[in-house]
Amino acid sequence: MSSSSRAWVLDLGAGRRVAAGGRHIVEYLLSPESVRVPLAPAHCVSLMAWRERLIPLIDLAPVLHLRAATVPGCPRAVVLAYQTAPSEPLCYGALLVRAAPFEIWVSDDVARPLPEEPKAFRHFSCSCFDHEGRATPILDVARLFSRPLPWTAVPQDDVIGVGPDSIVS
Repeated sequence: MSSSSRAWVLDLGAGRRVAAGGRHIVEYLLSPESVRVPLAPAHCVSLMAWRERLIPLIDLAPVLHLRAATVPGCPRAVVLAYQTAPSEPLCYGALLVRAAPFEIWVSDDVARPLPEEPKAFRHFSCSCFDHEGRATPILDVARLFSRPLPWTAVPQDDVIGVGPDSIVS
């Protein structure tokens, strides 16, 4: 008998999905307000004011080579919590998504290897499962937010963001 656990599926757009464990999901935001950060890597589009903190807002579309034209929909955000070590306090970051996350139960019998492409999945995913016939990598949230991604040389014109004029009110 295989064990099952709760996961939240996150839509990155253009048919790409990732998942996060239930303990990582904190909040879903319909209209994230943010401030662009000059000279930031293409995937870290801005900082977002959330509960009296500034947290990074990451867009995985440039890392996964998804162009703005292929990712329709209004950007939304999911706030994720993580720890860098068991005794450390919680840290937070946000991930741009294109639709509301949805909860599923995942069991060991749907596990599968990470897809070969894009290679970026290997940097920020800890495992993968099959959902609706598609590989769905599971995010290693601490790794995603605490280590720089090596794929940062993406032209700014290709970045999907929340708009250059976005400001925190």
